[in-house]
Amino acid sequence: MDILAPLGGSPEKLPIQILLNNFIYDASQLSIPSDNVDPEYLKKPKHWNIKFIKKYMLVFGPISSLFDFLTFYILFSVLHLSNGAFQAGWFIESLATQTLVIYIIRTQKLPFIQSKPSKLLIATTLGAVGLSVILTFNGFGSFFGFEPLPLIALFSIFLLVIIYLLMTELVKQQFYKRLNRDGLKS
Repeated sequence: MDILAPLGGSPEKLPIQILLNNFIYDASQLSIPSDNVDPEYLKKPKHWNIKFIKKYMLVFGPISSLFDFLTFYILFSVLHLSNGAFQAGWFIESLATQTLVIYIIRTQKLPFIQSKPSKLLIATTLGAVGLSVILTFNGFGSFFGFEPLPLIALFSIFLLVIIYLLMTELVKQQFYKRLNRDGLKS
């Protein structure tokens, strides 16, 4: 995280925080096999298209990185959080964005309106995000190096996550529109 040096510090995630993040995220994604699939994907099997996957990653990967940097800037330079509070905020933001983006990338359609995820997927993903917040606000969080966040930081993270999800959905719609226009297959 030397990229944070110009902002005045480098409060990296601790190894235990990375392991905790990965464990909670992985547990939340165990419900993917129970997810509902859009009917058009059930009619005919689809082959993996490596060119499509590469384009998808090149478009959507930078969005996630952009919001990580935005989170760093707000938590560290605007709100001036301590290292433990910064780590708690980054933990919540990273877990929320990586967990909730599944609703957007699981379908070409509008999530929840045109394509409904399974109840189990909703429960596990929302449970994971809720757990990340609870862990940072109780005494148990100190075991992982977290300090409680001020409410303004939690509100800022909430807004960042909402904006991230909306932006990802808008980019997805444009991505598939262009893909269909250019005659490429997913």
